[in-house]
Amino acid sequence: MEIISILIQIIILLLFAAACLGFILFPVLFDADVKNKTGKRFLNRWLTGMEFK
Repeated sequence: MEIISILIQIIILLLFAAACLGFILFPVLFDADVKNKTGKRFLNRWLTGMEFK
């Protein structure tokens, strides 16, 4: 039974790590998608707006 609980904990940890990585990478991937469609970058304006506030 200990092996099963350890495997479940490892799976939960991997899912959590994947969710965190996706949350971190989403703005970068979204910015690339916006640039491909419109030719303008969304993330740079958002970051400069955050810096100056």
